[in-house]
Amino acid sequence: MHWLSTVLRFTRNIVNAKSVLGLFLSISIATAIGAQEFLSEYVEVTTRKHSDDSLGFSVEYPYEWEPSRNPIADSDFYVGAPYAMPSFWVDVEPVPVDFELSNSLGGIDEQEFPSHKGIEPYAIDFNGHEAMCVEINWETADAGRHYIETKLISFFADERWFRLTVVQSYRDTRWRPRLQALLDSFTVL
Repeated sequence: MHWLSTVLRFTRNIVNAKSVLGLFLSISIATAIGAQEFLSEYVEVTTRKHSDDSLGFSVEYPYEWEPSRNPIADSDFYVGAPYAMPSFWVDVEPVPVDFELSNSLGGIDEQEFPSHKGIEPYAIDFNGHEAMCVEINWETADAGRHYIETKLISFFADERWFRLTVVQSYRDTRWRPRLQALLDSFTVL
């Protein structure tokens, strides 16, 4: 991989010289050699906005993602990168009668996450809403062994129960800022 770092160092020097041609060359070379980390560090990512009055929320997500059917479970809104990771989905339903927020994440089946040690939801402030959150790091048992981080957020607003799910590989840290920006953009209408 020595040649890759040499090419990237060369192109970074050109970019530092504030050359438009250098920037174009850097992006072209990085694209040609598949340097996704280089691109995500130096190229601004644009977003798309999804707004749904009937479900009562809006959210901004990475431009390259496409809303689609959730490959994992039924959900009201799903958007993600190819191959379902990273991904984000929302479920919205009326708040059940006599239902407490503190119990809203209590139905997680620990058998689904056998490599995780204990699932303990905790209280957070989510964009101005009292919420419950749980983060689960687990491994799939299938070939190739995927290391997955799942974050669940549950809160009530306007007599609706919002459940947000973010899934990513916890070894792929370059998505963390984008996923946090997605969560920060979530707005109840």
